[in-house]
Amino acid sequence: MTVKLRAWLLAALVGLMPFAAMAADVTYPMPSVYPGIPPTIRGTLKDMGDGTYAPLYYLGGAGTGGALPSSVIAGQTKVSTAGTAVQLPSNALVNGLVICALTTNTGTGTIGGSGVTNTIDGTGNGDVLVAGQCKSFAVNNSNVLYVNGTANNTAFSFSGN
Repeated sequence: MTVKLRAWLLAALVGLMPFAAMAADVTYPMPSVYPGIPPTIRGTLKDMGDGTYAPLYYLGGAGTGGALPSSVIAGQTKVSTAGTAVQLPSNALVNGLVICALTTNTGTGTIGGSGVTNTIDGTGNGDVLVAGQCKSFAVNNSNVLYVNGTANNTAFSFSGN
């Protein structure tokens, strides 16, 4: 089967050409598995409504035979006292976790492992999250992550599966 795809997207997915050299829409053969894409990645084509199609891929987690998780976890946590690391609750995960600093935060948040500090001067040991910013982590349990903040009541939301 051949379909018309946006060449820059297809080329980026399969690594056929450098980003700067990507061309306009062209027709490509659609093999069952692209070179370099592990077989646990499955995909389909989305009709973009303009005569082109975009490949959509989703990842199957390790040990699940490629099956998608049947549930999503979501929650919030807060650092009541600035400078005190707070562990996220225990939730088994297949595809990881996304954590966001709430937009109402007045201070800056940090996320990392046990003992994460709220130091943001280049010597701290946490990944910095400003209000409204999100980051994703490939972890198998949410409880491996800790949050901290530079102000009391720095809050975070998280979701994963």
